[in-house]
Amino acid sequence: MGGEIVSSDVDAPGNLRPDPTMSVVVMGYRNERTIVAAVASVVAQVEPGVDVVVVTSGPESGAAAVRASFPSVMVVESNARMMPGAARNRGVDCSTGEVIAFLAADCIAIPGWVRGRRDAHAAGSRTVASAVVCAAPRTPWAVASWLIGYANRLPGYPAGPVDRRSARRHSLSIDRTLLRAVGGYDESLRVGEDTRVADLVFDRGVEIYFQPGISIAHCGPRSPFHLVVDEFRRGRRLREHQRSSGTIEPTWSLWGRAFIKIRHSVASGWRYGGVARAHIVVAAPFVVVGVVAQLLGAR
Repeated sequence: MGGEIVSSDVDAPGNLRPDPTMSVVVMGYRNERTIVAAVASVVAQVEPGVDVVVVTSGPESGAAAVRASFPSVMVVESNARMMPGAARNRGVDCSTGEVIAFLAADCIAIPGWVRGRRDAHAAGSRTVASAVVCAAPRTPWAVASWLIGYANRLPGYPAGPVDRRSARRHSLSIDRTLLRAVGGYDESLRVGEDTRVADLVFDRGVEIYFQPGISIAHCGPRSPFHLVVDEFRRGRRLREHQRSSGTIEPTWSLWGRAFIKIRHSVASGWRYGGVARAHIVVAAPFVVVGVVAQLLGAR
């Protein structure tokens, strides 16, 4: 999408149709286990004016399984790995909707996700952020993974506009014209490409609205072992991002942040998680294990 800048009137409200067309881009990388379910969750909600594009990359991308299950869905496949921003931009280029929504292939779109986004955009929102719930089965390690990753985006938080420091500015659907105006997604970033776009949206004075009634379900790890591996890899990605940006934290700072993250994850789940509190209690030890694994990866 390059760095194209369109005319300054893109931020003016009310330039969408009453029921805007919408494209959903499902992005997969090594998500063979979950990608078919992710696509199915969107296809089940497709209505007139909505199209779906699946973008996969890397070996064993799951593209063949998607094509076999959904022959009418466009699938874009790359043998070479694409960074998340490149996958997003490729999906945007291959779609036509006035509004673009994105779904990671390890997540499930909860019923009402498509209609809720279209309604919110039709009401005048240029960008709409959504909540994350824990997909079944809610094993202790799956709940722990959900809390570690999404404690600030739980369904119990109130709806409304968010500021640029809030984690609830993520999981955006966005007006295509506005996305073009901010230059699309940075294709060089391994993580944080969505944060970058959210910052650029704020720079233009456009409001991001968090709507907890629109939610996705995160598919958690299959076992405690997979929890540790997943969080260790997240820590490695964090370390790589810090190195590339020149903001590497000392080990003592990481340990302090780990303690805060454990406390915040459990407390937020207790207050805003929307699940039985027994799930939070049983998951708490696994939150500790996961955060420590993430810390070790970030060292």
